[in-house]
Amino acid sequence: VCCPKDVGGMGIKDSRAWNRAAIMKIGWDMCRRKDSVWTKWCNVVLLKDYNFWVAPVTRACSWSWRNILQIRKFLIHKVLYEVKNGNTFSLWFDPWFLGASIADLYGMRVIQVSGIPRNAKISSVIRVGRWDWPILRVLTEIINSTAVIHLPTGSDKVHWRRKDDIFSLHEAWMAFIPQYPAVSWTHMAWFPRRIPKHSFCFWLTFRDAHKTLDKLYRVGVV
Repeated sequence: VCCPKDVGGMGIKDSRAWNRAAIMKIGWDMCRRKDSVWTKWCNVVLLKDYNFWVAPVTRACSWSWRNILQIRKFLIHKVLYEVKNGNTFSLWFDPWFLGASIADLYGMRVIQVSGIPRNAKISSVIRVGRWDWPILRVLTEIINSTAVIHLPTGSDKVHWRRKDDIFSLHEAWMAFIPQYPAVSWTHMAWFPRRIPKHSFCFWLTFRDAHKTLDKLYRVGVV
């Protein structure tokens, strides 16, 4: 029932999945640092000195803030960080490096050994439009990986899924519902100027869900 019509559902949105999609929209605003009073308030009051991606979920978190932080594990697979001047993104904690953060891939030790502050921006390892990492053995793999990342001019940008994509609440909702193959009969049940009762009867027929006498007999109702 709570699936898109083209896969055999009725197009009724599952409230739990829709709520998660709405929460993901808030998480999306947080990670791209939307210029709004609410986002600025969250950064100052709730995040404080933490990066959004590593802020801990504690017992002191409100229900709404806890849900926003818990949605990060889904959101991280939907965002694409494009590094340009590096003035906005966290060097260690934003997922700009191969779809993840350097801290996630290499641990906290690389931060300690590098001598670069925890709150450093990517711009701290960029000079005149080129990568300028400290020459350290612990950073060798990172240096080699970033060497192929082009640094265009302009400000850093966060994209939804792919470059130039725009966040869609519908696409976010689709990420939380089961994925089924499309059915061939959907246009026979759902079409413009349809009679809702007839469409519902067609839907029951294609789903083999009519409460016919033989079915009721098998379950002992009649």
